Amino acid sequence: MDRVYLRLDRAFATLDWLELFCNLKFHHLVNTTFDHCPLLLTEASSLRRSKERRFHFEALWTTRANCKEVIEEVWNSGSNLDTPSGFAAGLKQCSSALSSWSIGVYGHISKKIEEKKKYLHKLTMQDKEGQN
Repeated sequence: MDRVYLRLDRAFATLDWLELFCNLKFHHLVNTTFDHCPLLLTEASSLRRSKERRFHFEALWTTRANCKEVIEEVWNSGSNLDTPSGFAAGLKQCSSALSSWSIGVYGHISKKIEEKKKYLHKLTMQDKEGQN
């Protein structure tokens, strides 16, 4: 008996539904832990990116001893951490220092991740039958 491959990353809709919700868009999210892609349904206009990038602390950074030094240097720089605005300024300085330090140590992690996601997406699209 031939093996049948079933992919669960499909969406179905009637023409009436599509006309009613014409501003919606399906996105196939890349996922390395499952044999199918999760689907994200959004308004077409809701995925616009902000010009300012959000700071994300990378767990990978904690494997380097000098990461702690970068953080301590910022927090010990004499900023007024007793007020909410002073604390917020300290967080902003710390995120900026860590981001600069990370680029020097690891390069642009987010760009490398994005390249790997694109490559994974390319491989996923080449395997439309779900055989690999």
